[in-house]
Amino acid sequence: MPPNHIPRSCLPQTKDLYSRSGIDIQGAIQIAPGMLPIGAILGVTQKLELFGTRCRYTSEEDMCGIVDQLYSKQVILYDDSAKTAYLCRLINLIVSLVRAYLRDNGYEYDTKLLNFETGVEHNQANIRRVVTEQTDLCRAFKELTKRYAKINAVLRQRNTKSVIFGFEAVDILKGHDFYARKLSVTNGVEAWNALAELTDVVFCGGYGDVILSSDRAQCSVKPPHGCNVLICPLALLREHFDDVDGKCFKQRGRQSFVWTWTGRPFECRMLKGGRGCDGRECWVDHLQCINRPCRMMKKVLKNQHNMQSVSLDNADGAIGFGKLRTGSRSKNDAKSSGSGSVQVN
Repeated sequence: MPPNHIPRSCLPQTKDLYSRSGIDIQGAIQIAPGMLPIGAILGVTQKLELFGTRCRYTSEEDMCGIVDQLYSKQVILYDDSAKTAYLCRLINLIVSLVRAYLRDNGYEYDTKLLNFETGVEHNQANIRRVVTEQTDLCRAFKELTKRYAKINAVLRQRNTKSVIFGFEAVDILKGHDFYARKLSVTNGVEAWNALAELTDVVFCGGYGDVILSSDRAQCSVKPPHGCNVLICPLALLREHFDDVDGKCFKQRGRQSFVWTWTGRPFECRMLKGGRGCDGRECWVDHLQCINRPCRMMKKVLKNQHNMQSVSLDNADGAIGFGKLRTGSRSKNDAKSSGSGSVQVN
């Protein structure tokens, strides 16, 4: 039997730590002309130094350890062409970079070695075996993994209330001199900015098709183009939210990181009502928001009835975080966003 799952504690998260670094002693004497000293002042000040407690990702030396780390770590991939972001495992990005690295540098290898019908995420043991047996693959995996870790260690802060910092995928691939890029926290990005605090963000100008529809999909599973929606598989969200109370999801010990599920998942109200769906209108009601303001949260919950319960154990489901506005809806409805999800393979 495998060991039981190791949960987080409920102790509060500490971002900064003050440590005593010394003492300053100051003295002063107050005097007047022609008179003896009439006052003395002695001051003792304790000096404190501020330390950050954030631990950054560093790659392993052993090849099997590297692969296992890549499967455990997540990354947000932002497609600037489609204005859409995807939460995925780091192994997905590294495998794509390895393929590009081998292609661009003229390596000859069997391309089928990194093609998996059931997806990269379900072939951890196979990837460990392949990279340890193939010298060129092993070298490329080590080089790109260490390069990725070293580059992202430069960022002391991944995000603020106004911007998200990250690096271009092509810059990581090439390894030349470059600067970080920034994404403004506007136009829907604010709905998932909190997730980027402890998750690396990698930018690209186009990543191709990421989402595949399933037989259970009722309408368009792809988010509207240009709306900064973040698509998150439920299985990956489960690793961020381990404290569940009804429809309220939190992370143990972490403050200001709350997601309250709203609406009815996996349903299109357009098709349910006998109307046609344009692939966008239903998304207005489907999108989620992390750390939604309390006044807006109360309004959303008040206007929604018979909300369907949700489980993060659905391995084939995914949820979109963001905000949409459409001209076809009334002014009041256009300002609100609800909840929903899509199916992915």
